[in-house]
Amino acid sequence: MPTEIAQNETGPDLEFRDLNLERQWIFQGSDNGSSISEMDVTRLSFHTFEFHSDGQLTIVNDCLTSEPPYLHELSASYTLTQEGILTFGFDSLLNQDTCFQYDDLNAEALTYTIGDNSLLLSFQNAPWTDVRFGVDYTDAIPTLIDRKWRLTLLRIEGNEQAPPSTHEAYIQFAKNGTFGGVDSCNNFNGVYDATSDNQVTFGRIFKELAYCGHEFDALFQATLLGMNAWTIDQNRLELAGTTSTIHFEEVSSTE
Repeated sequence: MPTEIAQNETGPDLEFRDLNLERQWIFQGSDNGSSISEMDVTRLSFHTFEFHSDGQLTIVNDCLTSEPPYLHELSASYTLTQEGILTFGFDSLLNQDTCFQYDDLNAEALTYTIGDNSLLLSFQNAPWTDVRFGVDYTDAIPTLIDRKWRLTLLRIEGNEQAPPSTHEAYIQFAKNGTFGGVDSCNNFNGVYDATSDNQVTFGRIFKELAYCGHEFDALFQATLLGMNAWTIDQNRLELAGTTSTIHFEEVSSTE
């Protein structure tokens, strides 16, 4: 649900406002059943949407993985209804050369949900497809993001289990609130929320479904969803829950 829709008293351009929407959001992805590829935080694109009180939208397309790489700043508009229906006006962007596609969002009435650090857009005509945005975690958790963490040990209620020696398992955290990696068999990704005081929560995990011949992948992901704290000691990361911990070591850039 929208957080708080109010009549706009600051000007005529936007009839209704939601103050919690008026900030910068980073595109995370869409939940439309697309394939899950191996995550590499050095190759991610971070597209930002910043909502302004006058109904204008500033968009910066991070096309750094394009050839040649470039940044593209654009302007568009949006409107809100009293019922919290969000509509974008991207008509002026559809023919521009950019690495982000606006066709699906243009002229589509959307409902939206705002969490502590998340924005979820839902298509009214296609409820199975959601578009997710997060916030920039660079300042809050600089030591956690943009590093590759190799899983070394699961400790569950005192019982220890290492990943299969023949399969690597690792996780990476991106600055836009997404995480991903390999669970010793399948690629996976999802969304997280973390704070500078070492709290963390993990949302829904999307994964491939290849047969693995062991159950470590499922155990790892089930344990990951129960984590609520993180600590880093030099090159070692520990995620902790009520009765379990997951231990990682950083993969060096030379490996």
